Amino acid sequence: MNLYKQAVRENWTFPSVQGTLSVVQIAQLPLSSVNKSKATLDNVAINLYNEINNAPKVSFVNSSVGDRLPSLKLELVKDLITTIEEENRAKVDQQANASHNAKIDELISTKRDQELASKSVEELLAMKK
Repeated sequence: MNLYKQAVRENWTFPSVQGTLSVVQIAQLPLSSVNKSKATLDNVAINLYNEINNAPKVSFVNSSVGDRLPSLKLELVKDLITTIEEENRAKVDQQANASHNAKIDELISTKRDQELASKSVEELLAMKK
C-alpha cells in the first residue's frame, strides 16, 4: 500500500515541538526554520530517527507491525522532504528562466528600436499606416 494512503487510513501522528501533528499538518511544514520552537520536517525526521535508534533491540522472530511504524513514518517524512526540495528547485529554475527570457525580450525590443531608428525619414514615412 502507498505510504501516504496507509498514513491517512491509519491516522498516523507525528511528535513535534508543537505537539502531535497529523499527516496533513506535517505535509504543510517548512523544511527548516531558524526558530527552534517551530515544527519543521527536519525536526520531525530527527525525532523519528532518534526514536528508531533508541528502540529496544530488534527481533527478527518476534516482531510486530508496530515495530516498523517509526521506520515507515520516517520514510514518509523523507519522501516529503525530497518532494519539497524538488519543488523548490523547480521554482528557482522557473524564476531563472523567466528572468532570462525577460532580458532576451528586452534586448529584442532594443534591437527592433535600433533597427527602426536607423531607417531614413522616407522609409519611416512609407511605413506609416
